[in-house]
Amino acid sequence: MGTGDVPNKDTGVLETHTLGVPLFGPQQGKWIDMGTLGGVITGWDEAVLKVSNTGVVATHSAVPGGLWHAAAWTEKTGMFDLGTLVDLGYADYKESVACAINRSGTLIVGQGWTEDHAHQLPMVWTPSMQWNDHQFSTVWKMQVLPITGFEEYPTFVAWEVNDVGQIIGLAENSDTSRIVGIVWNPLPRGQGWKPIGVPSYQDMPFIDPFAINNKGVIVGSAISADGLWFSIMWKPLNPQRDAYGSPVLLKQPDGFPYGFPDGINELGDITGTQWGDITAEGVLWSVNEPDFVASLGLPGDWSNVWKVNNFRIAIGFFGGGPCAVPGGTCAAASQFRYIPGGHH
Repeated sequence: MGTGDVPNKDTGVLETHTLGVPLFGPQQGKWIDMGTLGGVITGWDEAVLKVSNTGVVATHSAVPGGLWHAAAWTEKTGMFDLGTLVDLGYADYKESVACAINRSGTLIVGQGWTEDHAHQLPMVWTPSMQWNDHQFSTVWKMQVLPITGFEEYPTFVAWEVNDVGQIIGLAENSDTSRIVGIVWNPLPRGQGWKPIGVPSYQDMPFIDPFAINNKGVIVGSAISADGLWFSIMWKPLNPQRDAYGSPVLLKQPDGFPYGFPDGINELGDITGTQWGDITAEGVLWSVNEPDFVASLGLPGDWSNVWKVNNFRIAIGFFGGGPCAVPGGTCAAASQFRYIPGGHH
């Protein structure tokens, strides 16, 4: 899943749509347009979206008039609107996005914001079955995640969610001088979530968790005040996962001192991107071997790698080399084999 530019058949203007491409089967390599909510997004649009193992896609689209709404897509329903916080009485929060869905397709997370983007709240959608027109259909209920202990922060993001119900994200202060990482842990008997902060380095004012697996291992970045990014991992200290250990610095390959991990699977594989003064490269790490790092071998002059699944397929993009788009980028996938001891 991703986003891409699709020419409007009437005007020829490039519009940003949610797209998908199967890696296997009769439609292998053929892009699928997921459609829109009736509005138009043009120009650069960060691809904050995910797909579950059940085929539900969490994404966003513009409604007529141009406002962004969180959206979801299934093969049966097509794209549908998940709504905004206006529906819950937050009159100023007219836009929203859905950033992620867990692999089992039972939780969607994202955020809603005010028109000036000065305030942003973390959101979660949970499904329930309703009987309509002589058949059951799935209805997604919207909630605001609690921000207890972080009330001084006006801006929140909920990035990712696992099948246990843990949600990760961040909070940013009003002058953007500090970002803290947050884990929302599910409470017993479906009583909501409780937020806790993830540990940081004293000299790193920005912490950005990007991914979490079902074992509760989190990967993300610690960012210095002068904008240098470092690849980090956190592990829970107990089965309750209500406390996390100090951040663990993942190995930096020679010539690529800065980076971020963006994906982690249940096998303990971590994927991300490291860069130096000249170029960037998609790389692989391991939860079990923090001193291991290897290139994922994407083609081109440079590459970025995002998520990884349990089939050890990592997805990303590259530029140059066989990418036939001058000055552009091409989507790519890399399937790897990991052998303990530093081979892949």
